[in-house]
Parts: sequence; C-alpha cells; structure tokens
Amino acid sequence: MDNRTGIWSWLSNPEHQKTLAFIGGGIVAVAAAGWQIYLHFADTRAPVQPASTIATPAGVTPGGVTVGGNVSGSPIIAGGNVTIGTTPVDPAEAKKLMESQAKAVDSITSRMNDISRAIETGDTSKLTSTQPPDAKEQPAPVAKK
Repeated sequence: MDNRTGIWSWLSNPEHQKTLAFIGGGIVAVAAAGWQIYLHFADTRAPVQPASTIATPAGVTPGGVTVGGNVSGSPIIAGGNVTIGTTPVDPAEAKKLMESQAKAVDSITSRMNDISRAIETGDTSKLTSTQPPDAKEQPAPVAKK
C-alpha cells in the first residue's frame, strides 16, 4: 500500500527527516546569530538635537533669551537683572546671598576642621556644642499650643 512517490517518499524516510531537522536547526541558529549581530551594531539611538536659542529684542514678548536642550558645561553670562521663572533676581541681592552662604560654608568648614583635629589629638574639650556666631540673628522657636 505504499503508493507514495517522489518527494513524499523521500520525506518519509527517517534518515532524511533527521538530516532535514539538523539542517533546519543550523539555519535557525545562523538566523538568530545574524539578528543579534544586527541589533548589536545597528545605530538605533535617536539623533541628538542641538540646543536651540531664541532671542527677541527687549520690549517684545516674551523678551530675553530662551534655551532648550542640554546646556550643561556651557558658561552662561548675563548682565543686569536675571529672571528665573517669573521671579526677577537682583544682581546685588544675589551677590549678598552668595557672600553670606560663603561665610556659612567657611564657618562650617572651620568647625569641621576643629572637630577633626580634636579627634586626632584626643582633646574632647573642643567637641562641646557651641552656638553659631550668628545665633542672636536666628528667630526664637515658636511654642506650640
């Protein structure tokens, strides 16, 4: 009852089936490796857009300069009043604030150096808590009712 002829006869042979399975597995392995190589070397990143700068003359809405994109590492130099968001910043006030912050940092650094020296020398008298120099300027705590 074996009336299979041609290709079907050849495919029904178990030895030929094993050979075809081996060849098919090899083709799948080569295709998978090719796809991984493509994914590895393909440049799929979006192109980097340069930062945009829009300047309008004074008195024209919105006025000033608008910068979008990554501007880290770029110096930004401005003269006169600077507006961050909707709040104008006065250069003199900004300078005073920076100076007071610098003094606070110097004070903290000095105290940390004193503590470090006290720890190194074993002199615990310098580890006592002291009031900051501008303690009288700080508001008194509000008592809760």
